[in-house]
Amino acid sequence: MLKKSSGQELDNINFDSFSPKVDGRELTNYLISYKRHYQKQFNESTQTIEKKMAFIEKSGRNVAEEKNEFRNESLADLVTNVTARPGFSSIRAS
Repeated sequence: MLKKSSGQELDNINFDSFSPKVDGRELTNYLISYKRHYQKQFNESTQTIEKKMAFIEKSGRNVAEEKNEFRNESLADLVTNVTARPGFSSIRAS
């Protein structure tokens, strides 16, 4: 069940009784609110990370250098799927 930012459930947004004119606006407003909330969370997290990096650099350590020193090349390749063949897609049309 979807909930508004106030915690109130959006009871009238369900598959059986969905009305595009009425419920569509409410759903759009909910999704906009949802996006704003998580964008704010992301921005706050980014600011916290930047503050920590600045603090570490003020103490004389080079953050960029340490990132490179502790970078795991194999893990990075696995995560970014570097070894995949060009033009190959694991999703095939049925």
